[in-house]
Amino acid sequence: MTLLETRKMAIAVRTARARIEPRAAMNARSTAASDWVDYSLDQQTVMGPNGIAKVSSTPTHVWSSTVGNDTYYYGTSDTNANPNGVLPGNWVENQKVHGNGQSY
Repeated sequence: MTLLETRKMAIAVRTARARIEPRAAMNARSTAASDWVDYSLDQQTVMGPNGIAKVSSTPTHVWSSTVGNDTYYYGTSDTNANPNGVLPGNWVENQKVHGNGQSY
């Protein structure tokens, strides 16, 4: 590799970093801000089969079930609780995510 090729490659790497780093910094600020909004409003963000939802921050486990066009949520702090077989519908446990929908 010639000196000119080496310099061109170094410039290309710096250019790529210059494009990626601001995006990563903005994503970090956005994630932190959305988490603060959830905290302020006493809510949490969960992701289930129907997408992202904002629910109360009290339960540590959130389940969802869809009947027709309506989605129902069941929250509990009991790690052994499972609404399937107890409540009507097909319940799926949701995953807690950041306020902007990014996974932890």
